[in-house]
Amino acid sequence: MAAFLLFFGVLKPLGLLLGGTSFRLGVSLLGDGHGAYASLIGALSDAPVLAYLGFDRYVVAGGLAIALPAALAIGRCSAS
Repeated sequence: MAAFLLFFGVLKPLGLLLGGTSFRLGVSLLGDGHGAYASLIGALSDAPVLAYLGFDRYVVAGGLAIALPAALAIGRCSAS
């Protein structure tokens, strides 16, 4: 629990700093929708179960678009 609270306190300001970028990215992906990655994010936001989680909102869609490549990069680095 202590580690959770420590990481929450450390990562919360980072999330607030990325909020504007996440919103602008979500607007461009959901509003325009050109390209394979934009289509993937759009398909995730329209999925029957995931639509209830709010992926159609711009900030959430932008955060997802930022988190997917970051998770792949971190997972690839930790696997090597």
